[in-house]
Amino acid sequence: QYINIGRNGQLVQDGLITALLAVLSKHQEQPFLEAILRTLRSVYSYSHLDTTLLWSDENFVNRVIDLMPLSPTTGQCGALVIGRICKTVEQQAILSTTPIFTHLSTLLNSNNEKSHLAALVCLSELTFDCVLVSHEIQQRHPDITIRVFELLQRDKYVY
Repeated sequence: QYINIGRNGQLVQDGLITALLAVLSKHQEQPFLEAILRTLRSVYSYSHLDTTLLWSDENFVNRVIDLMPLSPTTGQCGALVIGRICKTVEQQAILSTTPIFTHLSTLLNSNNEKSHLAALVCLSELTFDCVLVSHEIQQRHPDITIRVFELLQRDKYVY
């Protein structure tokens, strides 16, 4: 399920991300898209890797967000990728022009606990140091805040 990216991200340096971006832009088949998002999720679970290459493709973030509603897998992986790569205030500000928060709300309201966790991780990463994203959620998506508190108050673990 997880790939070994090698010492110091050698696979990334050898062009893995460039190849994945090329496939992502060409293929529409759901199994290919899920595999790419799973790979990106695994690769970028290492926080030390540079995300500049992903941001060099101006359509990447929108493409990932557009894929989120396809399936639980694309939703979960998309949320985790977006949460991991949107670190600067400028990058997170771009999200306010996308339907990311609608998709995260859908994940939070699903019956799938893996979807809950992916959405919670994404939200925690996006809101940790960005007042703009926190304000966006508070002002325009109060349902997300309510749902997060509902999930945290239940007698069942979120895992």
